[in-house]
Amino acid sequence: MSNDGSSELYEKTPFNSLLVESGYKAQIEDIRALKSDLEKIVRVSERFHPESLQPWYARHKKVIERLRDGYGFNVPNMDIVIGPGEHDEGARVYIVTDRIHGPELKDKQFSPAELPTARETLDNFFSSMTQYYWDVSRQGGDYNDDLAQHNRQFIWGRRKGETEDKIWLADLGVQTVEHKLDASSNGHLLGRLLDEGFSSYGYGLWEDIAYMERKHHIRLEGARHKLAAFMDDLLTRGPLHEWDIKKANTLKMSAKRV
Repeated sequence: MSNDGSSELYEKTPFNSLLVESGYKAQIEDIRALKSDLEKIVRVSERFHPESLQPWYARHKKVIERLRDGYGFNVPNMDIVIGPGEHDEGARVYIVTDRIHGPELKDKQFSPAELPTARETLDNFFSSMTQYYWDVSRQGGDYNDDLAQHNRQFIWGRRKGETEDKIWLADLGVQTVEHKLDASSNGHLLGRLLDEGFSSYGYGLWEDIAYMERKHHIRLEGARHKLAAFMDDLLTRGPLHEWDIKKANTLKMSAKRV
């Protein structure tokens, strides 16, 4: 790669513009920007064999649309570009989105004047995420189980030319999982809500709520109430493996704790 980071990943990258460093980092995928339009972010995503590409695209699109239209998540404009793989092995998928200017939600610091409105925004945001997972537990089907990632999947910011900051879903390389309305699926879902051993402050939706409360010295009552009600419903209607009942009760008590 040249010093300006503008060389292609490989010869057949399907863009007229070079892909350059974007300023974003990801654990697995490579996140670039178009040199001709730095407001367009390109997520260099997975490789697919031809027979699996269309099913993946249909599932991915449906999950994104449900998050946006059903639960009010702000999702940047998205195009999917398909090109050949590095060695003509299947296809490479590129997810092209608008750049969102602002910090990750985890790193956002609110001024005293901003905090009352921000608290309401955060409460509504986490309540919507909780409702999303609650509906998945009752309806089943494909869903994104990767939303709660230490508040790093979302950006507090705006697109170029806009005047209002919002919470944006920045990671559109959706990890799609099928919920089968059985105990194992509910156990997996509970692991997305709470996994105390994952890191220094845990992992999952509840830990993301608690982190934002500690950081900003606030209490997100609506999200807490929603999570406690979700756990009540799950404990009542199940199905749950015996070892997951304890986790559901822990989440319920944590959400209700004064």
